[in-house]
Amino acid sequence: MEIIQLNKTQASLIYELFNKYRIYYKQPSDVQLAKKFIGKKIA
Repeated sequence: MEIIQLNKTQASLIYELFNKYRIYYKQPSDVQLAKKFIGKKIA
């Protein structure tokens, strides 16, 4: 396994993955919230 650090242009690759993480932990699906969260983390 290789771990890489994402940049802003690659962020779109993980929005859906992060949303599925939310769903797994019994949170409502919210792709827009995932986009905001990821956007803040890699700003």
